[in-house]
Amino acid sequence: MIRRVTGTSVREAVEAEIVKPLGLEGMSIGAPPDQRDRIAELIVRFGDVERIERFAVRAARSTWLRPAVETFIVPGSDRLFASFDVLDGPIPAVNGVFTARSLARSVAGTPFGDLRFLRVGAQARAAAMAR
Repeated sequence: MIRRVTGTSVREAVEAEIVKPLGLEGMSIGAPPDQRDRIAELIVRFGDVERIERFAVRAARSTWLRPAVETFIVPGSDRLFASFDVLDGPIPAVNGVFTARSLARSVAGTPFGDLRFLRVGAQARAAAMAR
């Protein structure tokens, strides 16, 4: 839909409509090969199919998460999402890349950036970490 409406790629639209206006330098959808050395390596366990299936069953109980589970949790998805291959294509729900600062700025204006949005115990932990 983004390509059809804007006539540009998803990456170009995100850059023009979100990254530049909000000053989110360090945010992108995917990452070009020359920027991959800046990305932290994910530490994940591979091949624990039962664990992934348990997560998928729990997540699919939520109507708003069910489409994501059905789309992204397929055989081998754990290896794909932990590899640099996933950074090649524009997959906005999966391969956003952020610096810590751009991620913080991107959520600051949302309910996620407001400590009142968190449960009481999480509020205290978040406030303590911010000190």
